[in-house]
Amino acid sequence: MDDAWAELEAASRRKGRIDQLLEAELRALKRWHADHSRDGTYGVGRPSVAEGARKDRIDANIAKLRANILPGEETSRARANAADLQASARAHAEHHAQAESAPGGYKAEGNRFISNDDL
Repeated sequence: MDDAWAELEAASRRKGRIDQLLEAELRALKRWHADHSRDGTYGVGRPSVAEGARKDRIDANIAKLRANILPGEETSRARANAADLQASARAHAEHHAQAESAPGGYKAEGNRFISNDDL
């Protein structure tokens, strides 16, 4: 029973930390939007690359926190094996092109066009 209470307390602390970080990121996003609004100091227009990257980083942090992932935690993506990929391709053939020979191109030393018939 003590283990269950310990797990519950740990989960509660984790949820509190996530909520605290999420609130901070939402404030940062609100501040970013205020800076880039019509009445903000940056005016209107497209943000610089650095400012766009900053907003993307804030958005990514918010998405991770909403998925209950704390900063610094890594999530592994499940990779499909070859058999699963082949089965999916067979099931959805309309999304996959048929295998064909590559189209002809140009020779490196000249501009003579090489068709598939020449090969």
